[in-house]
Amino acid sequence: MQPAVLLVLITPEQRKQVAHKTWEWLTTRPIFIADFWNSGPLVQGCIAAGRPNGYIHITHEGDICPCVFMMYSAHNIHKMDSETPLIDAVKSDFFAKIRKGQREKENNPLAPCQIVDHPEVL
Repeated sequence: MQPAVLLVLITPEQRKQVAHKTWEWLTTRPIFIADFWNSGPLVQGCIAAGRPNGYIHITHEGDICPCVFMMYSAHNIHKMDSETPLIDAVKSDFFAKIRKGQREKENNPLAPCQIVDHPEVL
């Protein structure tokens, strides 16, 4: 897997501009915009790591990642000695720790992303 390239992430100021424009469009047009970075309040926070009503990301090589933006994997669907590799991956300590971090941010009205808002953890 390739290392994360932090230079391609938008800056906090750019994210703020995107959020303002997105909310302007949402309140003046009959549309829904799925914006991973700024729609956290609409979906009650981060939807990654197999949380209820969330998702996981599987790469073309079979790496099971918590999020499309977090291309780190502790599991590979082809390399797990299990009849239920997806269930086992989602129940793993790796995914459980991410979901714990999501729950810790539940009361934050901005519902920040653990990765996009804190790229230093990569």
